[in-house]
Amino acid sequence: MRRVIRRGLRTRFFTAGAVASLFALSYAPRDLYATPIVFRIFNLGETTAYVVQRNAQTVDTESTTQHGVFDERIDAVRGDRIILSPNEDLAPPVPPIFNSAVAWNGGECARLSWTPSGDLTVTGYIVSYGVFSVERGQAKEYQYSIEVGPINSYDVCALAGNTYYFSVQAVNYVGQPSAYSIERSIEMTTAAVLISRFDARITRDAVRLSWDIEADEAILGYRLYRRGPGSTERMLLDAPLPATARSYADTDVRSGTAYTYTLAAIGEDGSEFRSAPATATMPALALALEPNTPNPFRNQTRIPFTLAQTVHVTVRVYDVRGALVATLFDGTLGEGRHEVGWGGHDLKGNLASSGIYFCALSAGKHLRTQKMLLVK
Repeated sequence: MRRVIRRGLRTRFFTAGAVASLFALSYAPRDLYATPIVFRIFNLGETTAYVVQRNAQTVDTESTTQHGVFDERIDAVRGDRIILSPNEDLAPPVPPIFNSAVAWNGGECARLSWTPSGDLTVTGYIVSYGVFSVERGQAKEYQYSIEVGPINSYDVCALAGNTYYFSVQAVNYVGQPSAYSIERSIEMTTAAVLISRFDARITRDAVRLSWDIEADEAILGYRLYRRGPGSTERMLLDAPLPATARSYADTDVRSGTAYTYTLAAIGEDGSEFRSAPATATMPALALALEPNTPNPFRNQTRIPFTLAQTVHVTVRVYDVRGALVATLFDGTLGEGRHEVGWGGHDLKGNLASSGIYFCALSAGKHLRTQKMLLVK
């Protein structure tokens, strides 16, 4: 492998001596901002279709050239996991080895651990549990299932006094789960604090968390924990929320990304009583250029658009002959909704004449256009 860096563009070259079935690539740019990178892989076979995924989310489907070369440009941030795999049916993965399930945190939580799969198609795991045993035939499936991502241990909390049965499944990059692993059980004791409800609800640009609590002792406050794809659990806030809090809005979220939250109630002695995890997946954004407002317009119009990811963007205005009239924006923007304005001036600062104009939004490889009418 050799590496070439060209002004803002990082390129990876790969040569495969034989046709490869799967590439799993972990890329770590030097900064925390999205960096455009190009993966170039040779000898993959003539016009073979491949699926490109970033952190278990499908980014694109591309084919090799007639010479067996694959080219793909992706924006990546530190720690992103990029997978290139043939666009074909896969067999479900093998169940992981479930090592242990032990009670902790005063008997309110179960700590589960398993051996990570060596299968490169595996992108994460599912933890399932309930008060009925699937292995013993008491139920066909478990009462609760949680997608926990590419980790090898997980805590299930807010478990009332009962015997609970646990199992783990592996999940591949197309979402196929394995069969259940072997089952492990724990007898839990009743805790002094019960978080009776903990929900995660999607709003337009945030995840809204809310909860109810029943306690036999004083609660000093709450800590919120979050785990994203391919990351470890971390606290959302530097300081605990007050004991009176019953909700919180997490606005530091990305489109098309799944998050797992846990609420921890802080007791008088500083111990934590944790909730069962709550999951939420922000809907994926799509590239869109919306109609300008107002339209027709005289002096000023607003041009809104939405980006599905961080990407280099240009917004330009052309006349009906295809001549460039104005460049409204040229730079990098993050995912989400944006807006630029046009006051009807051309590149020289002169007022353009009345007529039909076209706004062109270019975002990476994609182009969107919209008709505008300027009147005097």
